[in-house]
Amino acid sequence: MGVRRPRPAGAATDGGQNRHLRLRRGRDHEIFEELSEGARAYVYPIGMADRRNQYLGMAPNGAVYVGMDYVNLLADTADEALEKLIVGLR
Repeated sequence: MGVRRPRPAGAATDGGQNRHLRLRRGRDHEIFEELSEGARAYVYPIGMADRRNQYLGMAPNGAVYVGMDYVNLLADTADEALEKLIVGLR
């Protein structure tokens, strides 16, 4: 048996199976920077929608934005956004 070395914080423990997810996470920061530019306010990450094809972010004023390559206002408030996400967009 060899000497066990501690893993650095954040090191992958999945044997490389989720490499594509780790690569995507590295792009998340860039994507939210672009969404923030489009929204003209810093957009805080709050999740994903549409089978992980769209990012959800919230501005400091409570408005919720959705997008990936572009940004759209989903709702002016978190409550409205939640209703649209659950009930569906109309």
